[in-house]
Amino acid sequence: YLKKRNTKEREVAVANKNLQDFFEKRGIRHIFFDTSKKKLTEDLYTNKSIGDYLIGLKIIVNFFQFILKEEFKYVNIYVTSNKAFFRDAILIIILRTFNKYIIVHFHSKKKGEYFLEKKRVVLLAWILNKCNKIVLLSEDHKKYFSKWMKNDKIIILENFVDHDKFECEIRDKVDEFLYVGRLSKQKGVWDLLKAIELLKKNYELKFNIVGLAESDKKYCEILKYIEDNKLSVNIVMHGLKDGVEKYELYKRCKWFVFPSHFENSPVVIKEAIASNQALICSDIEANLNILKTFKNSVFFKVGDFHDLANAIENCIRNQALSEGMMRESQKIKKFDVKIATKELINLISKN
Repeated sequence: YLKKRNTKEREVAVANKNLQDFFEKRGIRHIFFDTSKKKLTEDLYTNKSIGDYLIGLKIIVNFFQFILKEEFKYVNIYVTSNKAFFRDAILIIILRTFNKYIIVHFHSKKKGEYFLEKKRVVLLAWILNKCNKIVLLSEDHKKYFSKWMKNDKIIILENFVDHDKFECEIRDKVDEFLYVGRLSKQKGVWDLLKAIELLKKNYELKFNIVGLAESDKKYCEILKYIEDNKLSVNIVMHGLKDGVEKYELYKRCKWFVFPSHFENSPVVIKEAIASNQALICSDIEANLNILKTFKNSVFFKVGDFHDLANAIENCIRNQALSEGMMRESQKIKKFDVKIATKELINLISKN
């Protein structure tokens, strides 16, 4: 198996790692080709420079050499709908030329990215239809993208997590909040900071914030806001955490706050469910699609830090509500790797 790593988007990186763990536990031989720039931080919202495209060209050349050197039949490749798809499209064409069996995991929103514009999505689908299987994240994504993609190639596979790694007792949780994600305006981190500023006058709060900003400059802006508004008592900045350190934060904290302005099928929500947390989420479509049938969440209007503050306050004041949401999360096994295993085995064993 060839599997592409992408360190820019946490959702893709975590999904990639989960699939790697799945292969390793079952002794499935897999090799990697790494398309990342090996940066911990990167601004995803600015236009690409000539240097970025030159790096992309170098990756394509290296990939061609990789195919000539390594022996493999099946390929698992993660694809998004931003401008990096220019590179990924060439990689797919090269793989088709060498007659490889291509399974493409398409991690995409439904709007707001370069290749999701009406004319470009046709080109994107034309390339993906050249793959043998197209893995989408939800029935909602299938309903939308099947207008352009071949239905007989589409497979639904939700982002999954290993519940065993997050296993914990609700009684051991403490009155702390957790945020995990990129520290950017688009992910709602500034909404969260402003909400904490409103609430600190009346409540003793502790927020654990895990993640990195797009640049050192933007990270310093966040730290300055925390200092200027005397929030250092209320906020612990953990930086980037993974493995045991990340799991322990999930297990310890009672509430998970997710104020993102856009998503497709966020892994962090599923991690929060696996760790039996009560969820406080923005009312964007992606969050509602995952959580609307459960009773483990409260929602607030996206981008409205006053409404976010009200939702947090409601959870603090109503401990019975919070415990009920945690108990509900405890029941949810839909996103556990044990459930996903059947689909994964079918995906890789029928060919």
